[in-house]
Amino acid sequence: MSLSPKYSVYVVSHNYGHFVEKAIKSVLSQTVDNWELLLINDNSSDNTKEVFNKYSDDKRIRIFDTNGIGLNAVCNHALNNAMGEYLIRLDGDDYFDENILLILGNYMEKDSSLGIVYSDFFLVDEDGKKFSYEFTRKIKKNENVLEPPNGACCLIDRQKLIRIGGYSEDLKAQDGLDLWLKMKDNYRTKNVNLPLYYYRRHGKNLTETPYKIINARQEIKDRKAKPLLKSVAPIIAVIPCRKNFDFVKSLWSQEIHGQTLLERDVRTCIKSDYFSKIIITSDENIPEIYPNILNIDPRVSFELREKNLTSKSTKIEKTLNQIASKYDPKYEGIMLIRYIQTPFINHKTLEEAINSLVISNNDSTMAVEKIRHEIFQNKNEELIQLNSSLLGEINVSDFYRDSATCVAFRSKNLLSGYFRGKQILGFPVSAAESFFINSFQDLDIARYSGLLNKEIEI
Repeated sequence: MSLSPKYSVYVVSHNYGHFVEKAIKSVLSQTVDNWELLLINDNSSDNTKEVFNKYSDDKRIRIFDTNGIGLNAVCNHALNNAMGEYLIRLDGDDYFDENILLILGNYMEKDSSLGIVYSDFFLVDEDGKKFSYEFTRKIKKNENVLEPPNGACCLIDRQKLIRIGGYSEDLKAQDGLDLWLKMKDNYRTKNVNLPLYYYRRHGKNLTETPYKIINARQEIKDRKAKPLLKSVAPIIAVIPCRKNFDFVKSLWSQEIHGQTLLERDVRTCIKSDYFSKIIITSDENIPEIYPNILNIDPRVSFELREKNLTSKSTKIEKTLNQIASKYDPKYEGIMLIRYIQTPFINHKTLEEAINSLVISNNDSTMAVEKIRHEIFQNKNEELIQLNSSLLGEINVSDFYRDSATCVAFRSKNLLSGYFRGKQILGFPVSAAESFFINSFQDLDIARYSGLLNKEIEI
């Protein structure tokens, strides 16, 4: 082996002994040979160590044992021990296409401004059978990305990764987002639309633990946005209510476990210190009907809304403009709309909407939910499937719907007549937070479900 390999591949296993030999063999079969392989056993209790030891005589391979330190610490361990110009992680349950190093490496070699190069991939089941082709979108602007690259199987310039401080070891998930946010201000990211690795979906991997992912994602954005928020003011939450045009009059006054939908919303908002004002607006004089609503927190105020501004045919911009002209007359701040029909949102999700906005160059951010079923469009009396996959399984990264939970936007958007603006960024939320009350049946489900007795804790 050369003293200075071009590629440092590291395979991480925590009880992936059943799969890990497939991962190792996929490195051995690469069409380039200037690589080294670091095998890292992170406190496995299965046969991982025995599998690794089978390759101990190969001079291209080094074996490490870590004491259950977690993925991000393992990544830094690999970073500190690697000798290659480029670094790439392969999780022990996944495996490479034989050309991944050749193709991603060629892109890196041609463009010195790149920090990360990544590719499309196949989803495979526990037995290695392909069931979906996952297509990655080209990044035209580093800031305008719904889902950044996966932390695994992307080729990284090792020196650039060292310059940005490596991985944040206190995070439990979302190393890809953490890496991308650190990289994006200084280095370019590129995707290659070829499926160059196989991502295994099975019961033990992180793909199936959404709340852990959401928590980590929100923590990463909190850190990135915190210094930027100091220069943003005011930040105003707006809770629009109305008497008519919903399935029941004064929907805001319907109770769930002893609290009105409006009170639940206010109490969710006041958990965040982001908001300088929390504005309730309605064509009903809510403080006369429910006097205590303004006593919940000194930031809570009420603005009477004209009845003609509450119909579905009237744009909400007129109401928002009235509020902005009073509380943000220079249109310099951020406003967030909260919808009472989705009462189980977590206050950290509201903060994520604002954080996503301040760390991007977009005009607005909105919480979205992935569409996990087929979508069809009627064309010439024929239904055309819009989200079909090459393998018959849809690529769930392609289509999202508005979760109707919250939208954060720059106040200045109102000056052009559309509060969302032209550039809209989404971030996914859980199905629980997206639960939308649009009927008496929905209301009954919300009232009688023990899981929804309080703000969803994630």
